Amino acid sequence: MYHFHSHPGGAWNLVDTAQELTDRHAEFVKFYNANDGIPAIKHFKSNNCCWTLRSGKRLYVNNAYSYPAVKGSNKCNPSDGYAVSNSYHFHNARTISASTKFSEGSNCADAGNPALYYRGEVKR
Repeated sequence: MYHFHSHPGGAWNLVDTAQELTDRHAEFVKFYNANDGIPAIKHFKSNNCCWTLRSGKRLYVNNAYSYPAVKGSNKCNPSDGYAVSNSYHFHNARTISASTKFSEGSNCADAGNPALYYRGEVKR
C-alpha cells in the first residue's frame, strides 16, 4: 500500500478496480493472509483513510468501505504515518477468504487516501 496521489517509484502499479482484485482473488487472498494484510511500500501520511482505487472509487470489502488496521486496531491516519514495518489489513476483514467480496463505492472523502499497488505487469 502507498499514498493514492503519489507514486512510490519503481515497477509499482495502482489497482484499477475491484474487478481486478476479484479476477485475482485466490492469489490476493493467499498474499493478504500470509502477510496479515498489505505491507506499506514506503512510509507515508494520509488525511483520509478509505482504501482508494485508480478509478477514484473506494474499495468496498464485503459491501462496506474499509480502512487500514493493524492486528485488529484501527490505523486510520496514524499521526506518525503508515510504517514500512507494518502490514495493514482491512478493518472489517483481518483475514479474507474465497467468499470475501470486493466492490466499489463512493462513500468516503478524498484526502491522501491509501491505495493498493501491485508490482510488475498484469497478465490478462
